[in-house]
Amino acid sequence: MYKSIRKRIWKLFLSDLYHKRHLLILNRLPELIIDGRMLDIGTGNGALAVEIAKRYGLDTVGMDTDSTQKDHPVPFIKGDGCFLPFSNEKFILITAISTIEHIPEEYRSEFLREVRRVMTRDGIFVLQIPNRFFPIEPHSYLPFIGYFPPKIQSIFYSSYCDIPSITNLKKIIKANGFTATDIISYKIEDISLPKKLIKLSKIVPFMNRMPFGYIILARKTK
Repeated sequence: MYKSIRKRIWKLFLSDLYHKRHLLILNRLPELIIDGRMLDIGTGNGALAVEIAKRYGLDTVGMDTDSTQKDHPVPFIKGDGCFLPFSNEKFILITAISTIEHIPEEYRSEFLREVRRVMTRDGIFVLQIPNRFFPIEPHSYLPFIGYFPPKIQSIFYSSYCDIPSITNLKKIIKANGFTATDIISYKIEDISLPKKLIKLSKIVPFMNRMPFGYIILARKTK
């Protein structure tokens, strides 16, 4: 029953959320002057990788643990973010959008070290995470699930899920050789969501006061 309700919520409110979130990320990125290759970790259907590649003219590779996606618009590799099958300093731009929350906490440092290894010295790492304390948890669509331990969160999602707090993420980024050059918080009203969801956020006004998610731009610590 829960799965059918979840599908209905997706159809009514969130079916194009990913696309709108991608547009938000693109619009919030600085006007970068970069040349080289891009790696999109957790690429899904590759939509964001395509848009960024067009904007910056980069050769792009998408990578995901899920190989069920068909007809990827960019070269695709099935793999694990903790074991990136690339040589050192290969990519000038690396993105991980709503990815790190699906990596168990004990492996996140390993993931970040691998990202650092394959990123060029002047490269840019772009992460995005939802706000785990937002009233409606963005994976299960249930209220306040983000406040519970990962084992409980994962019951309501198809795989492991534990969204780090922005404070925790900043600490782990710094501990693994990155400097966060910009942290951008965005609210639900910043994404052009369906009118039904916007109306809901007005009925529950504190939803508009809390960040809906965060975009983090990081570079290698010198």
